[in-house]
Amino acid sequence: MIGTQYSRSHKGYEGARLDRIFNRRRPEKYPSDIIFAASPDDVVSAVLYAKGKGAQVTIRSGGHSWAAWSLRQDSILIDLSELKRLEIDAENMTATVSPSTTGKMLNEALGPLGLMFNGGHCPDVGVGGFLLQGGQGWCARTWGWSAEQIESMEVVTAAGELVTASRRENADLLWAARGSGPGFFGVVVSFTLKLKKVVGMYGSTYIYDTVAHYDEVAKWYLETCPGVPSDCELVMLGFRSERVMPHLNPPRPVLVVRALCFTEDEAEAKEALTIFAKGVPSLDKAHVAAFCQPSTFTEEYQRQADDNPIGRYFVQNAWLDGPLDKVAQSMKAAFVDLATPQSFALHFSMAPLRALPDDMCFSIQTPHTLSLYTIAPPDTDAFDAVCQAYQDKVWTHIDALRPEQGGSAGIYLGDSDLVKRPVRFMSEQNWARFCELRTQWDPKRTFAGYDGEALHGSRWNRNPWELVD
Repeated sequence: MIGTQYSRSHKGYEGARLDRIFNRRRPEKYPSDIIFAASPDDVVSAVLYAKGKGAQVTIRSGGHSWAAWSLRQDSILIDLSELKRLEIDAENMTATVSPSTTGKMLNEALGPLGLMFNGGHCPDVGVGGFLLQGGQGWCARTWGWSAEQIESMEVVTAAGELVTASRRENADLLWAARGSGPGFFGVVVSFTLKLKKVVGMYGSTYIYDTVAHYDEVAKWYLETCPGVPSDCELVMLGFRSERVMPHLNPPRPVLVVRALCFTEDEAEAKEALTIFAKGVPSLDKAHVAAFCQPSTFTEEYQRQADDNPIGRYFVQNAWLDGPLDKVAQSMKAAFVDLATPQSFALHFSMAPLRALPDDMCFSIQTPHTLSLYTIAPPDTDAFDAVCQAYQDKVWTHIDALRPEQGGSAGIYLGDSDLVKRPVRFMSEQNWARFCELRTQWDPKRTFAGYDGEALHGSRWNRNPWELVD
């Protein structure tokens, strides 16, 4: 068995190629075959089929990578959407899931059992690519990276063997999987994940005009985040008012600052959110000031779906560092000058910064994640040049700055396009180890790996300011 297979001559090929890609800006890249695997045996057969043809393998879990990494010219694309597994061990607080399982699907199954998983925020993100990239999930600033919750995996290797990877067995595979993203040299067919007990949610939201109040709001937000109690997720978003406050006339950029506290105890939430609100700019200047409002996963997933509309996405990010005033200024343009009404910017606070465990290759983080989502209407490429030019403008400025200047220490793979911008995503030491393991496990490069690695040569996995030294 090999699964359902589509070659380029098959009438269903184009649907198989594109229908499961979230981003409506799709690259003109055409796999030679697309195989929908419904079992681990199908995956083994598909890998061996690719080896027999001398073709490289790419994998699609949820289809949510902004750069559509699964599409590579003349590859064998293994689509995992028909490989379905969701098994819960409530007593031991673990779940074993297939890669195309979304965080929303998992939490809907876990909720009635009093359990949850801090997976991806967007409801249609599959756990496969999300976990391999590290997984900046719910309340990551204190709960940690979602990849840290992987207990074990079942992996089909380049040799076409199904193996288990855990801290006790093939530990180097587990290390490499947790943070290498699309470069991982295997097909994960299941993850066994540690779970948490489900908790309530209470959120505070403040909305201000960006142009008039950015400096004041960003200063308060960045200075306050490190002192906010654990179990609070803290974000600052930049939208056009057409998206979130359509009644404002004239339309304008607005800042949305939100703290989401994960606790069953409303009094505890009020205490934490009061600390967050300390020093908040005058509420007379705010369009919205909502304190400690109850919420649910259903509401939060819907909020995320609303924030990420169907469209043609241009997405990049950076780990910013340095003095807070310099961080605020380096990212200001991303919030003030949004290219289209659909676009938005996001600062996701990781402060105070947790130390990373040493048993995963994920190795770049700072207290500040800045992501810029420039979005054009889905059915026309008329705005693509404007969107790309805006991305180039923002990141050319930031990438020229060193971390001590408020610049970039690197990127998070989850919101990146390595073909357009091959910035550092892994430490030098971990990259060297990753390459050694890749040679060991996939000596003939059966898996296509990173799109852009060969293209960028000595610029690969380097920050632009490093190349100046």
